[in-house]
Formats: sequence, C-alpha cells, structure tokens
Amino acid sequence: MDMSSYKYEEPLNLILKAREDSVFLEYSKGKVSIEGFDPKRNTAIRSMLKEKRSEIAEFYKGLDSRLQKGQQWLVNVEKRMWNKDGPIKDRKKIDIVSKNIDLWDVLDSLIIPHHCPIGVRGCNENSPVICRTCSKSKVTV
Repeated sequence: MDMSSYKYEEPLNLILKAREDSVFLEYSKGKVSIEGFDPKRNTAIRSMLKEKRSEIAEFYKGLDSRLQKGQQWLVNVEKRMWNKDGPIKDRKKIDIVSKNIDLWDVLDSLIIPHHCPIGVRGCNENSPVICRTCSKSKVTV
C-alpha cells in the first residue's frame, strides 16, 4: 500500500515492519512497550524501534483522533460516491477512497490494547469502516 503522502509514513512503516517480524507495540499512558521480542532474531528491529521511540509515541498519541476524523471523512465522502444512476465511475476518486479505507483498517489494527477509537458510543454504523472492537461486539451467531 502506498502511504508516501501520509504524515506518519516513517513510524508507520517501522511499526508494520516490526509486526512482520512478530514484534508488537503497545501504547499506554504515553509510553510504547515492545511485545514479542526475540533477542536472537529481532535485534535490528529492536534498535530501530528504540531509536524512533519518540516518533512512534507521537504516532500513537494521535491515533484515535486520526481514526475518528478518518471515519467521519469516509462517511461524508461515501455519500458523494453515488449519483442517481448508481455508483460513480470516476476511477481516481474511487482509488482515493479505497486507499483511505485500507489505511484506516491498517491504523485500526495497530491499536493495542484493543478499544474503539471513536469513543464510548462506538463506531458510526453507517460508516464504510468499523473498528475491530465494534465489529466483534456486533457479531451474532
């Protein structure tokens, strides 16, 4: 996924690289902790994470707010993706929305411990994106 225009591209790419190496980050009370670290296997990623710890903490600090704004943007833009004849056919607009849905999902997957980034009332049910916490609570069997 191309995130070259995303403000937090560097810390996000580092976090995703760590996850590929089975190293997970947890953000709580302004601090980033590293989980799943194998000292024999993950020394390079650990040193990169330590070096960029403040940027990573800054990334996580505003994550809920970015997800809230992103969900609202997607709700608003989804209304403009349709016209009287059905879905719009503007490939450029469709690609922009698709990339933002993908990015929203990636960002939501990084919330550890898991919680709804939207708030106490949970995700907007009319949104094209629903966080993992709300989607799990709404599953019926």
